[in-house]
Amino acid sequence: MALAREFKALGASVIFVLRTRRTIEAKELESICDGLTLLDWSLTPEEDAQEVVRLCRQNQIDAAVVDHYHANAEYQQPLYNSGVRWLQFDGCIQKQLWADWVINPSLASKECDYSSARQRKETRFLLGPKYAFLRGEFAQWQPKANFRKEVKKVLLTFGGGDDKGATVFSLDAIKSLDPSIERVILASSANASIPDIQKWMAKNPTIYATLLIDDTEIARNMAEADLAITAGGMTTFETAAMGLPTLMIQIAENQRRNARGWHKEGIAVDLGPINALEPVFLQRQVKKMMQDEKRREKVSYSAKALVDCLGARRVAQDLLAS
Repeated sequence: MALAREFKALGASVIFVLRTRRTIEAKELESICDGLTLLDWSLTPEEDAQEVVRLCRQNQIDAAVVDHYHANAEYQQPLYNSGVRWLQFDGCIQKQLWADWVINPSLASKECDYSSARQRKETRFLLGPKYAFLRGEFAQWQPKANFRKEVKKVLLTFGGGDDKGATVFSLDAIKSLDPSIERVILASSANASIPDIQKWMAKNPTIYATLLIDDTEIARNMAEADLAITAGGMTTFETAAMGLPTLMIQIAENQRRNARGWHKEGIAVDLGPINALEPVFLQRQVKKMMQDEKRREKVSYSAKALVDCLGARRVAQDLLAS
């Protein structure tokens, strides 16, 4: 969505091709795109790619953007053979990459890591946090997101889908914190754990906790928080942009490299996979971060400097100039 808005701002036409079970997503897209095609979930990755090729030819597309978990070599071959130019998202360094552009905003991504995956010498790699895509609200809130010495609000968010039980796990682990410290929980209606979160809140009425479902002011909530416990995916770029000290729990394998990258640079704390995490360790790390004001302040300014909210604009300009 962020990239599409930048393309539109630069005068380009935007056509979406996607699979979705949620009508609301399609309706949201209609406001910023010039065409929308919904593909059937029964299509194989190869059939999906062939449909993308057909639509590119039909609409005389200059460049395609592929964000697909199954965009492996078999998916890419129809695109490459057809002459379609495309940008491909890659978060875990695939075995083979044929795209014209490859984007990986992880702090851990280095071009040398792609030496064996690179199939074409002309492929351009757009690597690092400066290419992270954030919604416009983050650019608006970034100047207002100021470091605060005291931790009064802890944000918990684990992406837009199933949190794998991470929210309740984290709430239990930090239960011993001062009950007046607000726990702000951001979740989507697609999160199967919402009933469990609500039950936890009902059982702990003396703890100040707020559950926000499908909230539209994510940037504001992050800017107003003092500490975050999140998953290790794209949310980490959002908390970094807001200068929010963050502890990450990996709830999916594809978050490992990104989480470790932030941790290695001292920008955030990687707590590892949720299935190997002990509640007492999370509790200790949260308290340690809360008590270390200088560390939180350093992390806040360093994180902000890495993510300037201009990633989508950079990529849009790059693709349109090529």
